[in-house]
Amino acid sequence: MAERYGYINRALPADELTPFVEKLARRIASFPPHAIAHAKASVDAGASGSLSEGLLVEAHESDLSVASEVTQTRMKEALKAGAETYEGELEMAYLSEISGVSPE
Repeated sequence: MAERYGYINRALPADELTPFVEKLARRIASFPPHAIAHAKASVDAGASGSLSEGLLVEAHESDLSVASEVTQTRMKEALKAGAETYEGELEMAYLSEISGVSPE
């Protein structure tokens, strides 16, 4: 029910949970270290401060991450391949591959 109401984005049977989490962890580990650091800083700020403070930190950290040359290159590749389209969103695994982010 939680998935249908939008509280979570997916529900998995118990036997699929570990493989899913391992694949997700490998994907996150393939991101540039600076991007992971900025995301963690955002989460930490959101967990320890007010909502408005957390949102300000998130915006700042996102700006820093997006400004990097690595991120700019990956974003250009993904956008050239159609990442901003509905069809592109359906092919996110492929777009991740061509933009240098391993989905595995």
